[in-house]
Amino acid sequence: MALKRTIVAVTGFAATAFMLAGCAGGPPPVTAESAAPAADLTNDKVVIGLLNDQSGVYKDLSGPNSKVAIQMAIDDYLAKYGDEAVAKDIEIVVADHQNKPDIANTKAQEMYDRQNADIILDVPTSSAALAVAEVAKTKKKLFIDITAATMALTGAW
Repeated sequence: MALKRTIVAVTGFAATAFMLAGCAGGPPPVTAESAAPAADLTNDKVVIGLLNDQSGVYKDLSGPNSKVAIQMAIDDYLAKYGDEAVAKDIEIVVADHQNKPDIANTKAQEMYDRQNADIILDVPTSSAALAVAEVAKTKKKLFIDITAATMALTGAW
């Protein structure tokens, strides 16, 4: 069962990371008239923050293999767009929130402020995800939660 969960997590991360790479701009528009204003990339690269449980109870669901999945998606993106890729330099920074909201808060701030993360992905623990969501909101940065399920994040159904 753990292998099945890992495969699902890896597939989900690959899809999310590939979507992110596509949202980063993909190839440039064909005509100048259709071009949207260009967004500046921090240091001319995209930095993806992966903040999850690297060593605890959620390790098999979204731990170290998540970085592998994101790297696979980046490789696919760069192979597809080559010289036309908006960002040729895409970096992944990883931290373990240890399923603790205070550590998640600190790591999220560090990723955004010191490591120049453009987005933070994952955060499978609801309490940690709420802390990261607050940091992202305050800093006006992107955060895509993958598996935390608290209605405080998802809204009522």
